[in-house]
Amino acid sequence: RCNLYPTCSRYSAQAIEKFGLLAGAILTADRLMRDNASARQVTPRRRVGNRIVLYDPPEAHWPLTRKRRRAFPSGEFLSRLVAAPATAPDRAGRKDPAASGDSSADPGDSSADHLLRFADELILQGDHDRAITEYLRFRSYYPEDPRTPEVALRVGLGNLWGGRPDAAFVAVTDALRNSDPEIRRRAAYIQARAYYQAREYELALEALRPEEGELGRASRLHRLVSVLHLERGRAAALLKSEGGGLVEPLRENLLDRLTRSPPLRKRSPRVAGVLSAILPGAGQLYAGRKRDGAVSLVINGLFTFGAVQAFRSGNEATGIILAILETGWYAGNIVSAANSAKRFNGIQRQRFLRRTIDLPSLERDLRKEEKQVFLGLKLKL
Repeated sequence: RCNLYPTCSRYSAQAIEKFGLLAGAILTADRLMRDNASARQVTPRRRVGNRIVLYDPPEAHWPLTRKRRRAFPSGEFLSRLVAAPATAPDRAGRKDPAASGDSSADPGDSSADHLLRFADELILQGDHDRAITEYLRFRSYYPEDPRTPEVALRVGLGNLWGGRPDAAFVAVTDALRNSDPEIRRRAAYIQARAYYQAREYELALEALRPEEGELGRASRLHRLVSVLHLERGRAAALLKSEGGGLVEPLRENLLDRLTRSPPLRKRSPRVAGVLSAILPGAGQLYAGRKRDGAVSLVINGLFTFGAVQAFRSGNEATGIILAILETGWYAGNIVSAANSAKRFNGIQRQRFLRRTIDLPSLERDLRKEEKQVFLGLKLKL
């Protein structure tokens, strides 16, 4: 039974469909060598339907797949847009009612208040999908309500907290052109958080500048956790210059840990690939994947031995078939070694973060700040 999702047969079919027969065969060999008990330690988990699975799609392992760094607009573009005066309509031909002075919608409408309060209760309880549905219902029922731009921000926040950074980014795009500069700042903050959640840490830093006011501490915390994912030296410099949104004892403690921590152990994917090209399994061993290395060595050895014996006995057809299969396994062994080195570096980075700072606690603080700013709640931080 396959430990990973999608199953090995579906993985093979998807790999061949997306990358062609040769690359698909290489990726299939790589997957079969990785499908063992140790896969649980390095494979990310994701919710699929009602299950939490070890998510391992073929595009995550093919080295020639281009990383879609610019799936979102650049952070510099967002900064210019937030700072620019609002001249565009709020949404598809309709101007912002708060800016135009249109009072046709009654903000004190009890039905609108009840609907908005109900949606806020849902988002606080973690039912993000239903909350987004109610916010969208509010926008549909009360399109002229002056709170509509704030509701758009809450739709973005619900998508962000629900793990959909791309949807959060799109949800607040119109708010970046709102006449209220505070709405524009909050929209830019949500989009910067979307960059962070999509692991585009450089773009998150580019999009979000340190600021004062309601979002000041959240912005500095957000910048700190982004830099921690990138480089230790930059994190130390940021703590010295901005404080990272931390109170003095925590800031000094973290700065001391950053400066005293030993350098991270890293493995080069290129070196791992070369080692496995010389001796199958050596690259996996170099990256700390002993079981994968042993499997690779044994399987490549068996295919090579079988092909040689077939040619020696005059059974050329069998020898050719085994040689073709061995070529696929050999190439898969090289790709697997390079990916093992990348996973090793990722694990080392995560261990460094856990050893250096309580990152979950920082992110919980971020969530509390966001609830206080976007939902108007007074929470103890």
